[in-house]
Amino acid sequence: MVVMLSETDGFVGMYSDIEKVTFSDVSGFECVIEKGTISMKNKTESLQKILLDFITEVSKIIVVQGTSPNVPVLQQISQRVKNLLK
Repeated sequence: MVVMLSETDGFVGMYSDIEKVTFSDVSGFECVIEKGTISMKNKTESLQKILLDFITEVSKIIVVQGTSPNVPVLQQISQRVKNLLK
């Protein structure tokens, strides 16, 4: 049961199972929690895409002296991001 405090504000008063929770604002930002995953996005970007793009670019780094990024570990992290974020 959602109890409305005003026309735009409310809170969950009682529940047995919540399938999906959505937060959004007038700027186009949206956060959805559903089935063990989280989606955070605005009109043009999503958190998952930003993180995956970052990991891809870090994977491309080649270090002449020292240690280059561990690409297999970065690929595992990418999969974990995909599992958590949509």
